[in-house]
Amino acid sequence: MKQTQVTLLTILSISYLLIAGWFAPPALAGRYVLNQTPQTIQRYFGRPLKIETSATNPKQKTYFYSALPIRRLFPTFPVQGQFGMTYVNDRVRTIWLSPRTPENGNFSYNPKAFFNYIFGYQPPIFKQLQVSGGHEGFADYKACLGDGVITTYIEYRLGTDQISLTYDPVCEPPYK
Repeated sequence: MKQTQVTLLTILSISYLLIAGWFAPPALAGRYVLNQTPQTIQRYFGRPLKIETSATNPKQKTYFYSALPIRRLFPTFPVQGQFGMTYVNDRVRTIWLSPRTPENGNFSYNPKAFFNYIFGYQPPIFKQLQVSGGHEGFADYKACLGDGVITTYIEYRLGTDQISLTYDPVCEPPYK
């Protein structure tokens, strides 16, 4: 009798865990990237191809990761484009793309797709924010993607450039 109860309890526990996993909120199903260490990020995006230390701030380092998955996500992402993260005190502060688009190219950025690739779930919101600035031929953009993540980028005749994802409390819930 006792073995039957233990087996039943084990089956119920495993079933509960499986069902809870199916109904987990998206943020819990995703991955933490901002404010994480290089070791954590390496598990998600592989070993960095290169690491550069800032000349003006030795606590700031730029890690360059393979852009091959980015090219699968964005087929027009240029071959010479770069994907990386900027760390301060060994914690991710900025996630960035530098397309380095050639004169005959054009790259178009999809903020929701990039968020999904980085964090592993769909952004809870997409809210364009007011941006002052820009100049002839260039348009600056800023948008909340939710859960404290903001994206900034510029658009010009070759497409999108200076793309980043960072933390900004303006993009924390509750969303207005």
